[in-house]
Amino acid sequence: MNANTEHFDVTIVGLGPTGGTLANLIAQCGLRVAVIEREAEMYHLPRAVHFDGETMRVFQAVGIADQLSRKVRINPGMRFVDQHKSVILDWPRPQEIGAQGWYPSYRLHQPDLEILLREKLSSYSNAMVKSSTEVIAVDESQDNVEVVCQNIEDGSEERFKTKYLVGCDGAKSLIRNLIGSDLEDLGFKEKWLVVDLLLKRERPDLGDHSIQFCDSVRPMTYCRNPGNRRRWEITMLDGETDEDITQSDRIWEFLSPWLSVDDAELERKAVYTFQSVLADTWRKGRLMIAGDAAHLTPPFMGQGMCAGIRDASNLAWKLALRVNGDEVWHDNGDGIIVSTPIGSSAYSMSVGGPVLFQDSAVFEIISVNSLNITRRPLIVSNSSFIEIDDISARLHCEVVLDGLDRYKVKKTVECSKSIPPAKIIRLKKDTTGISALAKKVHLAEDLLSMPPSSKLLLKTLEYEGELTQKDLANKTLLPDRTVRLALSHLLKKGYVKKKVSIRDARQKIYEISKIE
Repeated sequence: MNANTEHFDVTIVGLGPTGGTLANLIAQCGLRVAVIEREAEMYHLPRAVHFDGETMRVFQAVGIADQLSRKVRINPGMRFVDQHKSVILDWPRPQEIGAQGWYPSYRLHQPDLEILLREKLSSYSNAMVKSSTEVIAVDESQDNVEVVCQNIEDGSEERFKTKYLVGCDGAKSLIRNLIGSDLEDLGFKEKWLVVDLLLKRERPDLGDHSIQFCDSVRPMTYCRNPGNRRRWEITMLDGETDEDITQSDRIWEFLSPWLSVDDAELERKAVYTFQSVLADTWRKGRLMIAGDAAHLTPPFMGQGMCAGIRDASNLAWKLALRVNGDEVWHDNGDGIIVSTPIGSSAYSMSVGGPVLFQDSAVFEIISVNSLNITRRPLIVSNSSFIEIDDISARLHCEVVLDGLDRYKVKKTVECSKSIPPAKIIRLKKDTTGISALAKKVHLAEDLLSMPPSSKLLLKTLEYEGELTQKDLANKTLLPDRTVRLALSHLLKKGYVKKKVSIRDARQKIYEISKIE
C-alpha cells in the first residue's frame, strides 16, 4: 500500500436508487463517500414504478423532492376486478397531503429519479463515482476495509481504504456473499412477464387507477405511469418459456382486450421472478448490506424500492457520531443536545426528544434542526462515552451547560457520566427560573401533541419569517383548508400572532409570537 492510497469514510457498491440515496445522504453530512458501479451508463428503461410519502420525505432530505414532484404522478389508488371486470375491492389512496408532508402514493419512471440522484451527488466535492468498475477483493481489518476494484473496460486494478463498505448491489449481491449471509425464503416465488409501453394517442378509457385483474388462471396487473407510459404485468403459467412469452405477437395477444399495435409501442419486455426473501445477516464488522441485497418483496403493494430507500435513510444517519468509539452519525444542523433524565429535559423535548423517566440510566442525544429531516434521537446507556467531533461553524461553537454556563469549543466535545454525584440545585417557588422552566416544559408538551400540519407551519415561520396564508400554503404544499385549521390552532395556543399588512389592509400576515 503506497502513501497515496485514497481513503473514504463510506464506500457503496451499486448506484441504483438505494445506493444513490445513501451516497447523497452521507455526502450531505460531509463524509467522504465512494460509489462503485459496475455499469458504464445508467439503465434508461423503466423498472420501479411506485413509491410512497415516506420515501418522498427521504428524497426531500436528499434535496431532489421539488424536481421529482414535477416528474411523477399522484396515484389515485388500486382496484381489484374479477374475470368479468367487476370491481371486487376498491382501494383508494388519499389525494391530500399526508402525515409525511407529501402525498401517500406516487407513480414514477425510475430513470427520472436516478438522473436527479446522480446530478445531486455530482454536486458534492467529497463524493466520487467509479463507473464500469467491480469489486474483486475485500480485506477487512480492525480500523478499515481495503477494497480492490477492477475496471471492466481496460482491466486495470485500483486499491483504496474505507471505514465502512455497504452493498447496495442487488439480489445477486457480492457483499452479502462476503458477509456470509444466508437467504430465508418466505414462501412466494412466481414468474411474471413485465411489459412497458408508450401510448401513441390518449387513452383515458384505460383509467388512472392501478388495476389488479384477479383471474384465477392468469392474474394480471395494470399500472398507469407518468405521461404516456403504461405497464402490464402478466403471470406466466407452468410450461411457458421466457423465449416464447416475450415474442411480440404473444404480447399483443395478451394485451388485445385493451390495446393493439396501433395504440402503443413496446418499450420494454422482461421476465421477472417475483419472490419474497430475507437475508439473515445485514452486517458483519465493517461490511453491511441494504436494499435488494438484504430483502426482496413481490411488487404488488409497491414497496420494493421504498424498502431500500428506508434502509438508506436508516443507515446514513448512523455513520458519524461516535458512541463508545463507534461512529453513529455525521450531521449538519444547529447543534446537538445531550441530556439526562433530570438535566435539560425541557430543551430536549422542545426539539423532538422523548420523555425520560427520572430513574432511567440513560443519556438521550438529539440533533437540533438537522438538515436530514429523517434524523431520530438516540438513547444510549449512561455508562457510554460520547464524542462529538469535527465541529465546525462560520463563527464559533459553544457548549452550554444546563442553559447557564457557556464554553467555547474548537473541534471536539466529550461527554460521560460524572463519577461524583452531581449537585442538584432546588429553585424557590415562583422564581424567574422556575417560571421560565415551566414555560419550556409546557411548550415541549404542546409540541408533542400538536398536529403535524401545525408543527410544519411553525417550523416554516421560524425559518422564513412572517408570511401570508397563501405564502404558507405555497411553501408547505398543504391544502388551503389544512393551513387555515393549523393557523387557527397556533393562534389559539398563542404560538403565532396575526397582523395586518402595511401594504394591503385586507391581507393578514402571520409570525411567531415571542414566548416570554
